[in-house]
Amino acid sequence: MIPKIDLQALIAKDAGTNRDLLAGIQEYGFLIVHNTSLSAADVTRVTDMYLQFFHLPGSEKERVSMAKNRIKSRVGCLGQ
Repeated sequence: MIPKIDLQALIAKDAGTNRDLLAGIQEYGFLIVHNTSLSAADVTRVTDMYLQFFHLPGSEKERVSMAKNRIKSRVGCLGQ
């Protein structure tokens, strides 16, 4: 099951939430985050932007490739 992370518990450094975060990253590559200050409109806007990005031609997506441009994400740096 995809981990569902409570952002406020993560901010409070709850040990169980930290374990769930790590499991989500290592086992699934993504997770669900709830209890944030984002409005429904914010979530919809971001989701729409993701959909627009994934419908772009591969050549356009390559221009911002983190791997190609040697950009480390913060997630990619965990445990290093």
